[in-house]
Amino acid sequence: EALDMCMELYRMMLEECPGEEIALGGDSAGGGLAASVALQINAEGLSKPNNLILISPGVNCGGTPRNAEEKAYEDLLLERDVVVSTVAFPTVLELWSGPLDIDDWRINPMRGNLRDLPPMLIFAGGHEGMEMGIRQFVEEAIRQDADVVYYVKNGKGHAHVMYEGPAAAEEYRMIVNRLL
Repeated sequence: EALDMCMELYRMMLEECPGEEIALGGDSAGGGLAASVALQINAEGLSKPNNLILISPGVNCGGTPRNAEEKAYEDLLLERDVVVSTVAFPTVLELWSGPLDIDDWRINPMRGNLRDLPPMLIFAGGHEGMEMGIRQFVEEAIRQDADVVYYVKNGKGHAHVMYEGPAAAEEYRMIVNRLL
């Protein structure tokens, strides 16, 4: 339902200006939604936005650890993360996906065709529980030859860019420079 509403809004925006004058972005679940919107725009052959700016995006839903070492690392990140809850995540994911399968790109953008997405600027905190999944999304985007810049700030948590104010000045400059 959220994807349909966003697509309706995007189509309305295209009536006012071309896609290259539009940037998409979001943080956390909104970042995952922005990525899904960009994938849907491609699927429908609509004019693409100029950028996709994702802050701690939920772009890789489902078991991200590929081995015991990664599982231990993810557990450590989740211990440190004061925002992302492993207890609530399965319920949130179930509500978010509705009748769609977890591997559907509309729910899990990692499963989509990332090659033709607009240029992406992706931020994550080095201590956030979703960092491994975000990094895997970035690796997949690079594997598919997508235009992506990934910026991780060590010691920071989930969506830190959204609440750090002056401490996130470097990230804000990166976003502004990307949009200008």
